[in-house]
Amino acid sequence: MGLADIRLNVNGTLRPTDPIALFQSLTLRGGVENIWEPQAEALKSWTKLTDKNDVVIRMNTGGGKTLVGLLIAQAITNQTTGQVLYVCANNQLIEQTIDKARECGIEIASRYEGNWQNKERYDAGEVFCITNYASLFNGLSIFRNEILSGIIFDDAHMAENLIRDQFTLTIKDSEIYQNLINLFKDYFDRSSQKEDFEELVAGDWRRIAFVPTFFAWEKSREIREILTDSDVADKESTKFAWEHLRAHLRYCCVFVSSSSVQFSPSVIPLHALSYFQSSVQRLYLTATMPSQASFIRAFGVVDPKIISPGGKSGDAQRLFVFLQGDDSEQKNQAIDLVSQHKSCVISPSLKRLYEWQPKVNIFTSESGYEEIVRFKKSEEPEMLGLAARYDGVDLPGDSCRTLILDRLPLGENHFNNFIDQSVQVGTLRSSHTATRITQAIGRIFRSNTDHGVVFLRGNDLQAWVRNRLNRKFLPSLLQKQITLGTELAKKVQKDEIKYAELVDKILNGTKEWDDFYTNYINTIPAQDAGASLAWYEDALIREKHAYHKLWDGQYETAARLFSELARDIETEDYNLQAWYCHWSGLSYLARNDNGTAMKYYWKASTIRANLGRPTQSIVIEASSSVPRFQARRISSAGFDKIAYERKIRSISQNLTYGPNTSAAEEALRQLGELLGLEATRPDNESDSGPDVLWIGEGDTAVSSFELKTNKDKDADYSKDDIKDCNDHHNWIQINYPDKHAIEFIVGRLLPVSDLANPFDSLRIVEIEALTDLLQRLRLAVSDFRVGGNLQQQIQNYFNTLGLLWPRCIDGLKHKLAIDLKDS
Repeated sequence: MGLADIRLNVNGTLRPTDPIALFQSLTLRGGVENIWEPQAEALKSWTKLTDKNDVVIRMNTGGGKTLVGLLIAQAITNQTTGQVLYVCANNQLIEQTIDKARECGIEIASRYEGNWQNKERYDAGEVFCITNYASLFNGLSIFRNEILSGIIFDDAHMAENLIRDQFTLTIKDSEIYQNLINLFKDYFDRSSQKEDFEELVAGDWRRIAFVPTFFAWEKSREIREILTDSDVADKESTKFAWEHLRAHLRYCCVFVSSSSVQFSPSVIPLHALSYFQSSVQRLYLTATMPSQASFIRAFGVVDPKIISPGGKSGDAQRLFVFLQGDDSEQKNQAIDLVSQHKSCVISPSLKRLYEWQPKVNIFTSESGYEEIVRFKKSEEPEMLGLAARYDGVDLPGDSCRTLILDRLPLGENHFNNFIDQSVQVGTLRSSHTATRITQAIGRIFRSNTDHGVVFLRGNDLQAWVRNRLNRKFLPSLLQKQITLGTELAKKVQKDEIKYAELVDKILNGTKEWDDFYTNYINTIPAQDAGASLAWYEDALIREKHAYHKLWDGQYETAARLFSELARDIETEDYNLQAWYCHWSGLSYLARNDNGTAMKYYWKASTIRANLGRPTQSIVIEASSSVPRFQARRISSAGFDKIAYERKIRSISQNLTYGPNTSAAEEALRQLGELLGLEATRPDNESDSGPDVLWIGEGDTAVSSFELKTNKDKDADYSKDDIKDCNDHHNWIQINYPDKHAIEFIVGRLLPVSDLANPFDSLRIVEIEALTDLLQRLRLAVSDFRVGGNLQQQIQNYFNTLGLLWPRCIDGLKHKLAIDLKDS
């Protein structure tokens, strides 16, 4: 055949750029027969927003968002003939998405596990590429130098941790870890956290230490030398994150646990990536994002256009079962109720999941997608166990209709755990927890035809969902279903109905259940968290701008933005204010304003002691505020500096661990007295109430202390210990109604027994934190000048050193008891 006989199709054909027209041109090969109305609504809305860089499509789990994303990905490819990515959370979801594309007759490319499929057609701009977040966001990504036309981020509600992981340098190598520990030890040995750090290094998994940025900045050269001398740039486990952080280590948070050291930016610096330039169309597919705050944290997206199609796709029927008894009894009750059904157990850790053996088959990453497929097809009443996998595994319809949510979900990395448990920004913690719970529930509910049961195991989890302030962060339908579950739990408690009967009715889809459910679910109100999050979303936007300036070396601007943010946020959440004060300190340190930096570092540490305090002295600032009740009480009691300092030494000797709790109680009472508070020992004086009570003024009227300083390091806080605290909690509510109380166990950082049920706000504070408070008091008193205005001096020193009520107790380094249940 000669060239004259060859016919080439070089003109091409016009490819559809409207996603609905594109669907109509496909050859369907699987279960997809048509587009549902909500899908069509989402696609039509998107076509009107193609000039926008950031568009969110929010569809219920099971609403068909994957097909919507696939069609839009190909539509953008056809529009631009450029490179377009469809990004999934993990390899299992890549495979599920590839299967969905094949069902619809959509040709694709893929890149995962180091392998390409159909790369030539992707390079030619004919098909889009399905990949994962790790491939896109790692520091050595093969896509980093590409000029992308569009990106579809599937499961965007999972993205924050997935992206942060790629910007987090995790050091587990024992030699590098030990070298860093030796370096950090220099700071902790000189701080009130010395014993805390020693316990951590000795293997206490409950502790996470934050290395203050002022120390990391000072030791940045040594840190870099340790890392570079250990070839982190070449090791498979570290080279990808190192590429992101190597020039910016001084601006990163440093966290230490018993097994690793992690370096992670405070705000993910996505502004440095080409993917977030104005020329790229970005679509975010999400099911469970409670607020725009999540988008800001994950993607830095401030004001995306949001498409929320109607319809009931994903509006599954759910029965929430509040399991009864202690943890062991709840586990046995759950096993009994699901004995005839396939079930999925999601626990916060592998250690917790082992409690369900031998009943549970534990799924790990090594099990592979094939194990999930096998479980889906199985007709036996087996139990699949997932450890901290709150998303990424889908078990819709008959593949699984019972889910056991085992205890309150935990953070996925050191950064989240520290922010949630140590900085304790309540809004952020509730939002994080709500997202994890919603993701977990979505594992077995994928459409409005789904129905099933969610068993809640763990009194911490049950208490969280019963709290209306927490529930408002959940989607409205979940709020209603949980409310229905709480009311049914009351009927079960009164023995008016059995859980076994309710479970049977919903799983068998009886008309009686359908009528009952429909009748009540439509009348139950739901809350909207939007208004309560508006201030936080604004703070996140401002934090993003400030941190980006710091990352880019614009220190003066960063210092100004952080300090303004810290000032403005005080009335909303002063724990968050402490975080921003700390970053103000680093920004001023970077611009060589050491005096101002120390002022902000000190202020941060007096609000949240976990953030660390510099050893450098601080200038006590004059205050124009009128001396408050502490200053008035101290001065009116006939202040004698020598006698005062003698009492401080006595307290220091007696406020210790050991068998003599009575001496420690009296020392703690005296400390409250020296702080200008009314301090008593109710249990000693009237055989009722807490061991020590401090009484101040204002909304926070009291602080109580139950001393357990006689416990050994290998003990725990028993059911009886916690019961005592719960009784004292009730005593305070009776004796100080309508007043906020801050309540403590004073003792070692020990696990809380599984049999115990501490109230949400019970704090555990170690002696070292109280000693730190005493040292600040000593510093203030030693500097008082004879002949000056004593009341004003006390006011000034107490204000600067964090000794004013109630900051003096609210800022004590502590852990919540519910976070120390052995999980």
